[in-house]
Amino acid sequence: AKGVVDLFVIPQDDTAEFGYGPTDKQKAYKHLEELGISDAVLTYPGADEVGCSLVCRSIVDQVEKTKKPISFGLLFDNMQASGQIAKYEGVSLIQSIQNHMLVSGAKLATEMKNADCVLAINSGAFPMQEAREQTPRERDTFLRQLKEVTNQYALPFAIADIAYANGGDSSLLKAVDEHCMYDTLLSYAGWNTSGNTIGTVISAAVLQLLFPDEQSRIDTLSYRLLDDWVYQSIIRTEEMQQRNTLPDDKVQYRRSVSEKLEKTAKRLLPTYYSKYSVHIERILFPWQRFFEIDLYLHPTIRREDISFQATTYADG
Repeated sequence: AKGVVDLFVIPQDDTAEFGYGPTDKQKAYKHLEELGISDAVLTYPGADEVGCSLVCRSIVDQVEKTKKPISFGLLFDNMQASGQIAKYEGVSLIQSIQNHMLVSGAKLATEMKNADCVLAINSGAFPMQEAREQTPRERDTFLRQLKEVTNQYALPFAIADIAYANGGDSSLLKAVDEHCMYDTLLSYAGWNTSGNTIGTVISAAVLQLLFPDEQSRIDTLSYRLLDDWVYQSIIRTEEMQQRNTLPDDKVQYRRSVSEKLEKTAKRLLPTYYSKYSVHIERILFPWQRFFEIDLYLHPTIRREDISFQATTYADG
């Protein structure tokens, strides 16, 4: 109320449309309105991605003194998905996207021709399933549509993979490799909740548009592919079917999972690995459980002719 903080963010982890979380939010906003500061406080489904979002916002606030805000044109694989509520969240998908745009300092373009980047939304069935429950499906039509849009407007693109909770869409990511689209993919995420994914994708794309850097793009993209998809959707499921807890010899087990992760990634992403070498230095289980890993990677570009160029970001 004293104007010390410009924006105060309260992300909500694992929420629902109805329950204690939404009730608390309503009570909190009523009090904020009484204080006249409701516009400075943002509450939305998310949590794990908020560090990326706030770092992005702090940079954008400085850059916007000389440049216009980054704007995204949305491309849904299914427009009906925009009004659906994802698993572990309490607002519609379009509301979630708008919230993450706001906290990251980005904008939604009213028309694709006015956008700086295409944000492709890869959705699935509702109610949303877990990634471990996924079955093969057709993704070529969506990727052809994405190619047409990016070619028509000469735009880079990012993919928010919210088809499943807690892991990436195998059908989509194998198809992206087959279509040779990783060379021009600005950012990708497909982890945990829809909000975690959307916030991560937007902030990474914004920073790449502001400060294009091929090595950082490959670093981030490789991490997300190996963690969000290969580990969360595939390796983790296989490991949890074999054991309930991490084995006692954690050093040897980490080495075993690392080798399995790298071998699986090379098999599933042959085109990607023909262009980029991704060496896994080591992995860690930070919370001593299967759910999440820390990856330490060394991605490098194999071929000198691979050169990603983001669309030049125009000054405002």
